[in-house]
Amino acid sequence: MLLRLLEHHAPTPTTAPQRAELEALITRWCAAYAASFTATWIPVDRQIQHQTNVTTAAVEAAEGHLAPS
Repeated sequence: MLLRLLEHHAPTPTTAPQRAELEALITRWCAAYAASFTATWIPVDRQIQHQTNVTTAAVEAAEGHLAPS
């Protein structure tokens, strides 16, 4: 967001060093993230089961907090 702010609202030669530094920082963060969290293929049936479990748990957690109809 800072990079977008600098690019769109302060695109002057004086902000060029900050833009370059932010770009380098974002590039390093993205590389570290990609190295830490490699993509893993998960079969569709397991994805569906996981989404069902998450949705069920959310509904059960919310049941005690919903106003009666």
